[in-house]
Amino acid sequence: QGVVNNEKKFFLFIFVCLFIFSANAELKFRPEFENKKIYFQGKVTDYTLNDFTFFGDSREPFYGSENDDYTATADEWLGFYAELPDVRKWQRVVPDDFSTMYGAPWCDIQFFEQENDHSVITGSEHMRCIDFLVTPKRKGLIPMGTKGTLMDYGSYLAFAPQIEHITLEGRFPEASRTWLPVRSVQTRATSIADLKIMLNEIYARHGYIFRPGGEMDRYFRQQPWYRPRYANVDYLITKTEHRNIKLLKELLSPESQRKKALYIQNTTDFCEALKANNIKYVMDNTAEYLTTGADQPINLEKVWQKYRDLMINGGGNCQRDIESYKRYSFLYSEPLGIYYNSTFEFDEKKGKYVLTYVNFDSSCNKEGDTIELEGMMVKREHVIEDNQGQHSDKDLELKTINLQCVAGAMMDQPDWDRYVQLILPPEKYNYYQRFIGKRITLRGKVMIAESMYHVTPVLLNLLEEQNPIIKVADMPARP
Repeated sequence: QGVVNNEKKFFLFIFVCLFIFSANAELKFRPEFENKKIYFQGKVTDYTLNDFTFFGDSREPFYGSENDDYTATADEWLGFYAELPDVRKWQRVVPDDFSTMYGAPWCDIQFFEQENDHSVITGSEHMRCIDFLVTPKRKGLIPMGTKGTLMDYGSYLAFAPQIEHITLEGRFPEASRTWLPVRSVQTRATSIADLKIMLNEIYARHGYIFRPGGEMDRYFRQQPWYRPRYANVDYLITKTEHRNIKLLKELLSPESQRKKALYIQNTTDFCEALKANNIKYVMDNTAEYLTTGADQPINLEKVWQKYRDLMINGGGNCQRDIESYKRYSFLYSEPLGIYYNSTFEFDEKKGKYVLTYVNFDSSCNKEGDTIELEGMMVKREHVIEDNQGQHSDKDLELKTINLQCVAGAMMDQPDWDRYVQLILPPEKYNYYQRFIGKRITLRGKVMIAESMYHVTPVLLNLLEEQNPIIKVADMPARP
């Protein structure tokens, strides 16, 4: 009898959940859509919007997981879809899996027509996938489980089934599916050669015919998925791909490579001169009008000594930063200021990069200082790359409201809304999660990130504090 009652309770629970889910689902549609007739293959159906699963909504499958992971199933929805009622027209849907970091996923939608036995693109939009990716939840005129899209024709909606499935092949499918950020932690490319493959894979996926016998022709003919078919694939390139092509070409341009190589050489030579106490070289490669963050006038001798201490022994370590930049510079189209304490800029007269700015703000916090920091506790996800490859990780951070500048960190002014990663004892992680969304004041030691590519430039180490939590308030910090 106990088992039967438990089963009844279980099914009652499921029924209540389904009822609540259905009630919530009906709220997602705007009134002007709820009463529209839905057509399939030119015939009106008895379907309503609630008879479809709208993929991409956070309440639905594969996007509502613990990690909001859409990437693993994005390929299921790549494909060509028929556009009704004119069967000569069709559209392609390319989900952008990276966009799930900012909410429901977006898609590149391309519209085509057949003219003289070849396809011509007639439009392209970047829209939320939720408006397009659907499948029926019940039997009817549309076979249950059929993947397709609901097209809005104004006075009615039409279901367009998927007519061909494709996948994104190659080493770097993200180049065809998401806007590439220029950050090493979010791309698996590790060299200029990788970027070249990434660029040409975009064309290869569409069947582009490379120059016979050329480097890319030889490479892609060794790839089992490559099918050379077209001399011109411009009409097939999505908006996302166009953006990535422009970026990758900038990164690969000879001028970009020349500037970065010169920057690396000049800053490396400057660091070597610092280590060797070669003051003449340093002075010759310092701008005529050097600016500093000092709160009072400072003479050149003091600049030299203090700057040398900063760059050789301090947080803006010469050797560490230049090696980090060498590793990741291929991901930037322009030379990037790599030093936390100084700036090098190109001098037209000298034809090289020279020192133009030094941070001597004596009021800044220093690494190892114990400070009290106020802000809102948050949990953020980051894509990172280490010895185990590329993966995502979540950490607790403080979205600060009173962080002063930190000597040696890539910030030299007080700043609101600056994220600071928290270093916690592993056994305390779950305890601190209860404060997410709350305003909190913490005490800890200032740490400077070991790399300019770290998730935050400054960290707060709570490991040595017996009572790191000073105050907690329910009122959230500045949003």
